[in-house]
Amino acid sequence: MSARAAARLVAKAICAVSAGVDPELGVRGGGIGQARAVLKPVLAEYPDDTGMLRAMARVHGDAGEPDDARAIYLGILQRDPQNADAKRALERLAEKARELATLQKARRAQGYAATGVDYLNKGGYAPGIGNLRVIELPVEARLPVGTSGGRVFVQVDPAMADAGPLQSASLADQRQYGTVAARSKNGLLNAPGQSARGTALAVGYEGQNLRADIGSTPIGFPVSNVIGGVKWSHYTAVSGFTVEVSRRPIVSSLISYAGARDPVTGMVWGGVVRTGANMHLGHDYGRLNLYLEPGYYRVTGQNVLSNTDAELRTGFNWAFIDQEDMRLKGGLALTYWHYAEDMRYYTFGHGGYYSPQRYAAVAPNFRWSGREDRWSYLVQGSVSYADVYEKDMPYYPTDPALHALAAANPATTPYTPPPLHR
Repeated sequence: MSARAAARLVAKAICAVSAGVDPELGVRGGGIGQARAVLKPVLAEYPDDTGMLRAMARVHGDAGEPDDARAIYLGILQRDPQNADAKRALERLAEKARELATLQKARRAQGYAATGVDYLNKGGYAPGIGNLRVIELPVEARLPVGTSGGRVFVQVDPAMADAGPLQSASLADQRQYGTVAARSKNGLLNAPGQSARGTALAVGYEGQNLRADIGSTPIGFPVSNVIGGVKWSHYTAVSGFTVEVSRRPIVSSLISYAGARDPVTGMVWGGVVRTGANMHLGHDYGRLNLYLEPGYYRVTGQNVLSNTDAELRTGFNWAFIDQEDMRLKGGLALTYWHYAEDMRYYTFGHGGYYSPQRYAAVAPNFRWSGREDRWSYLVQGSVSYADVYEKDMPYYPTDPALHALAAANPATTPYTPPPLHR
């Protein structure tokens, strides 16, 4: 038997191994990974052999890779337009694709309801000030619209946000909150707990390339805002873009998310939202992927100094290895933020959210993925270096009179509030 004939017998056996059937015993065994491992060196020696190309196409089909299988069969037909086996295989692939499309369409035509629990716990400056714990119980219903696969959705999210109680024993911490430094010389002996409860509402539409929604932050919070957005995307095999215009809450602290009541005067401040637009642009040049993500927002809240936020993220990824069973990509990401004002503090008029005047970061990264027989693996990571600048800010940026009152009202302890947040 010639080497080529022997190789073809191997190829036939590989088809059975790929499907998980021992070709002689007729029992389940082997696997796709084993099939690839045996076929690769055979194809390297006989790259134009139609029988072995069909065997590799069969392996791709069994592995759930119809595009790769289709490409091989089309290559066979380019060399041999009358190859009946390749034509039948392409017909089978097309039929499976139609069946899958029909199944997906039927699934999209079904509505559903779902619920769950979302939990967030963030440490901050101090209990009652910068800490934040949020529990949400979202309930969502989706109903199909038309024949394009789009759905309308309605969402109801009961929510509880809690920062904990202000620490009565720490006058220095208390004076970093609300109007305590200006209006309560010796602090608060019975500091109240800082929490809020409410229910968020939303209704919207989500299709293949378009998503739109409108709703509210939890009604019942000290500050409730109308929020929503529209996002449109379009992607091809090598390029694409996404444009989004939105108004969203900043969930960074109790002040920024829910708003808070000043423990001295009862005045409400906070409930910060970002209103603006961003875009993602991406393009593949062979192994190289380039992307650009600009954005601009106006940041506002009740009794909070207004702010602006300009953002830019760009970078590239390079495919060092791009094989059937292994991919290794590495790249570099560059990030830049610029806020006009530093609103990260918790005194009255500040927003309680991170807002540096300059944040520039560089982050090399990698992603290594692959599969071996029945096992798959993913290893990824990155390191970053950032340069950050934050300017000094008044204690009470929206009320100079409060700032002057704080400076003229020193505590009975040696602590005296500085004229600026530093």
